[in-house]
Amino acid sequence: MINLIKKSWLLILLVVLTINKSNSQESESNSVLIIPKAEILNNKLGFAASMFSGYGVSYGYRINNNYALEFTTSIYGEGGSKYKTSYNNSYLTSTLGFEFQRSIYVSSDSRFYALAGVSYWYNSNNNSRNNTNIQIDNSETNYVGGLSLGWEIVLGKRYVINIEGGYLYRQNSYQGEIPYNSSTYNLGSGAGGGVYYAF
Repeated sequence: MINLIKKSWLLILLVVLTINKSNSQESESNSVLIIPKAEILNNKLGFAASMFSGYGVSYGYRINNNYALEFTTSIYGEGGSKYKTSYNNSYLTSTLGFEFQRSIYVSSDSRFYALAGVSYWYNSNNNSRNNTNIQIDNSETNYVGGLSLGWEIVLGKRYVINIEGGYLYRQNSYQGEIPYNSSTYNLGSGAGGGVYYAF
């Protein structure tokens, strides 16, 4: 009989301790401050100048916290002189580039990432004398590919700046009367940066 009473008391004590423990855990969980996640803006539009992906108007899209894409392009030129001069000069310059970015570190207001970038650069010049038959056409084409590290910082939730630095390969092809047709390549360091508005 005494053993039965002891066992009953032990069982009641065990139940009470279990209830108290569950209540204390619940109160602790209710006291934890839950910080809501910052709003992630997946799109950004701005201007960039990069030796990896070109310069001009740039659009970026963040697929998720790990991956992002970036496109950069520009085109400008002049059709020739509109004044009666002895020289007539026209030119066309354009770039088109792409970056694939892999995030290494991400916080609510910054991102550190690695990237692979490729770009195409084209420049064409036409020089001629109005009073002669002399005409000089020159064109230069560059194909660029590189690997880099970049740092992106968000200012005021909407404004984004980034800087990049790494290693690149550039294949240059030149055609024209002066000085001659040639093709060369360069290996070396490269850098870039941009200013964006996120939405």
